[in-house]
Amino acid sequence: DDLADLHNLGPVSSSYSSAYSSSFSSSSSSSSYSSCSSSSPSPSSSSSSPTSSARTTKPKASEAAMATGPGGHDALAISKALNALARRKSDNEGAWRAHLRRAEVIAPKACAESTARVLHACARSPIEEEADEVAALYVRRASSLVPKCSARHLSMIVNALARMDLRDVELLGKISRELRTKFGKCRGYDASNIVNGYARLAVAERILFGQLTPSYIAAHGHKFQVKDLALVLNAYAKVELRNKAVFRALSERCREQAPRMDGQAISVIANAHARLLIVDEPLFKQLAWQLRLCSRTCTLQAVSNLIHAYAKFGFTDELLPEAGWKGGHTVSITDGVFDCLLGELPRLRSQMTAQSLCVITHAAARANQHKRQPELPGMLADLALSVGLSGFAGSQLSMLSVAFAELSPLLLAKQSEDGEANSVVRLWEALADETARRNEELNATDAANCAVAFAASHCPSSTLKNLRLLQHCEE
Repeated sequence: DDLADLHNLGPVSSSYSSAYSSSFSSSSSSSSYSSCSSSSPSPSSSSSSPTSSARTTKPKASEAAMATGPGGHDALAISKALNALARRKSDNEGAWRAHLRRAEVIAPKACAESTARVLHACARSPIEEEADEVAALYVRRASSLVPKCSARHLSMIVNALARMDLRDVELLGKISRELRTKFGKCRGYDASNIVNGYARLAVAERILFGQLTPSYIAAHGHKFQVKDLALVLNAYAKVELRNKAVFRALSERCREQAPRMDGQAISVIANAHARLLIVDEPLFKQLAWQLRLCSRTCTLQAVSNLIHAYAKFGFTDELLPEAGWKGGHTVSITDGVFDCLLGELPRLRSQMTAQSLCVITHAAARANQHKRQPELPGMLADLALSVGLSGFAGSQLSMLSVAFAELSPLLLAKQSEDGEANSVVRLWEALADETARRNEELNATDAANCAVAFAASHCPSSTLKNLRLLQHCEE
């Protein structure tokens, strides 16, 4: 059981890490170019009559300041042009390169808004090397402009740093101090992006996570949308801060938003609870019902994370019978989720990885699903053989062995009618061969786990001998 707890499920899907990125983009590139061209007179205007020029009004003071003040009109126009490329996900490297060069020239004069926009665009540029060079200039510029940044600008900067994995501790420290007076003014998606950005950069800022975010959630948590909920809860899980108050405050909102969630959102929220061991059975029951409708939207990582989370808690409360769930018969919350998600494995077979298979297999053994579904061990063994044990790490080989010792020991594996070994027997043979071949790669813990699994499954004594346990003990 400890193996599943210690297993690293990896980062959560990137779609939530970049949530609301499109909201940071500004007006289209056409407006950017029109604003640039408006600063120079057209041929027709130079030949206009005195009467028409007399009607021309002076530009507003704010417009004049934008054109001549710090940051200038050019900086803002260039940042808007870059954001237009980012918003369209353009792969036109020529356009990107031209705008990045212009942005590099005017970096020392950039204002707070243009700085935030350029960093936001650099994080999405297809030419990473040149974008990183420009981003480095604007990170330095942002450090001097933090007091002039709005809450939205700070959110854009933090999100860009997280996407580019630029862990500038000095800048993040300045932003966290500035947020003490501005975090309460954030909109929901800005606040969630800030918290998620700090978590992705592995900066567990004490004031942000311990005071500002709980206070913000108490006041505005009832307005959070699905992505906001997923980002905030996942952020606390990533920095391993078990703040029960935050999870309790968002529990009701999660249940309200459950009908709008897809498989990925449910996976992120359930995995955050599982990683921090925060039990919320009413919420997990609501999420289990929603999975009936959106299981087809689950990725392989979402399936493995969900199966792991529900197996970890092992909820035994019954789901109410309802048409559409295997004829309406009653099952427990955990069993219902397994019935739903195991049915998605044939669809995801071509994407199966060693890590996901180990997590799913260990969770199935932990939840005793093989007792409900006798065909399950054979299906999982067939998946393991199709993936190929040569691609498994030593810890994954030991994890798979321990799981199958519970699911289907070799002693109980049945022979097929034509006398050939079934998939479970073939898997045990493959495990014995692979561990013997790669014995030197196994550490002492992995070798011990494999030995226990082989002994419990009544494998031949030669299998244990090939592990050379004495050598591992001496090392």
